[in-house]
This record gives sequence, C-alpha cells and structure tokens, in this order.
Amino acid sequence: MGDRVHNSESPISDDLGQLLRHWRERLDHRRIPGVDGSRRRLKPGLTQAEVAHLTGVAESWYRQLEGNRPRPVSEDFLQRLAMTLRLDEAERVILFQLSLGRTPPPTEPLLNRAQMRI
Repeated sequence: MGDRVHNSESPISDDLGQLLRHWRERLDHRRIPGVDGSRRRLKPGLTQAEVAHLTGVAESWYRQLEGNRPRPVSEDFLQRLAMTLRLDEAERVILFQLSLGRTPPPTEPLLNRAQMRI
C-alpha cells in the first residue's frame, strides 16, 4: 500500500504549494537533525534543498511539487514529508487530501511501534 503512486494526471490543488512553503518556513532549522544549524539564513525555516534531502527526493523534483506542477507521489513519500515538516495529524490529513484526494492510513502510536520491534 505504501508504494502506490498517485497518477500525475489527477489535479493537485494549488493550495498544496502554498502549504508546503508555509510548513517548511515555520520550522527552526537549528532544531532539525541533519541540517546545518550554524548557517545564517536570509529566510526562516528549511530550504527546498533541505526538505528534498531529508525526504530522499531530488531537489528539482521537490521544487516542482512545491511549485504546483503535478508530480507522482506515494503514500510513503507523503509520510516522510509529514515527518520532515513536523506536521500534526490534521495537517497530515490535509497533505494527503490535497495530494492523493483521500485521507492517510491511520498512524500507529509510538508505543505500539516500539513494542513491535522487541
């Protein structure tokens, strides 16, 4: 289920790009593991390149997604993006609705995930 890719022929809402920028810019880059927190910034938040790196996609691919150019997206990518952007459950639902036209699968509580690894 996590590897299913949304067909790029379906419309992706114009709101998605604006929301991605808002969510990206509200983050404190100094508090995100894997991001150089010592660099001085002209703008707040993470850069598109940092979000792309942290989610495992090419910068140009992420830039196109944020620019509202249709990109094929999978549930797995959207889950990684939600984690990278520190989205709460309501924001994660919005991300899935705008990207795939449906709600995301339920998340497992952290305790259940930890118990499964034992």
